[in-house]
Amino acid sequence: RQEKIIAEKSFIEIEKGIPANMSEEQASESEKSLAKKVAGTLGRGVVKGVKKLVRYSKKQRQIRKWKDAILRRMKMSHLKNLCFEQKVSIKKTELREDKNGELYWKEFNCTKRDLVSRLKNRASLKTIISFAQRNHIRIKDVLADRENKMRDWELKKLDDKTKKDRSNFLLQLEKAIREFIPMRHYDKELPYQDTLASVLRKEFPSTRIEVPRGSTRPDIVVRGVAIEIKGPTGMKDLQTIADKCLRYPQYYPRGM
Repeated sequence: RQEKIIAEKSFIEIEKGIPANMSEEQASESEKSLAKKVAGTLGRGVVKGVKKLVRYSKKQRQIRKWKDAILRRMKMSHLKNLCFEQKVSIKKTELREDKNGELYWKEFNCTKRDLVSRLKNRASLKTIISFAQRNHIRIKDVLADRENKMRDWELKKLDDKTKKDRSNFLLQLEKAIREFIPMRHYDKELPYQDTLASVLRKEFPSTRIEVPRGSTRPDIVVRGVAIEIKGPTGMKDLQTIADKCLRYPQYYPRGM
């Protein structure tokens, strides 16, 4: 129980102790220093939990950066409309003193900076993105950065799992597929199949293409795992996926 309390306090220290304007490098060093400090106090077992909290903190900080980047591109009218949708007040009050020394509260309209700050705390990233897209605010660069960062997080998560159990073939295969990036866009499905198979064959030499087994012929097979490729295709072709999901496990019990 004591270790849990200390770990929770450590997370609070991460959240409150790292300024919002701190650079990524400075924040990373601060988090590493905290992890070492906790390691010396509690031992390696609790450190794993603290590291998860550190990663969570970094993700939350990055999410706030994306929110900030999108919100700052909005006009004041956009911010007010979003506040209305999210039931966020666009007014603020300040304590003032009159000529007689009496204190009173005076209401003001929020500045753009105030509204950005409030919406960062009250609205989800998904909500902010949806509003921006509906109002034709250009955020393609932010979305691209978000996609790349989320992909990196997922790969890091898979890498951690693989390190824990290097014999886990399925995790290694999944990681290899997720890391695969085609050299260019293709109009047909076959080039995607060939290039992915070539990449997988470097790590898994037994990789084969279109191996017939029973009534099935998967696009790629790696150590008894069936891999089906779906590139640019029509709705009719996509409907075959459900049928394959039902048939393939009979011949490829290791997975599809």
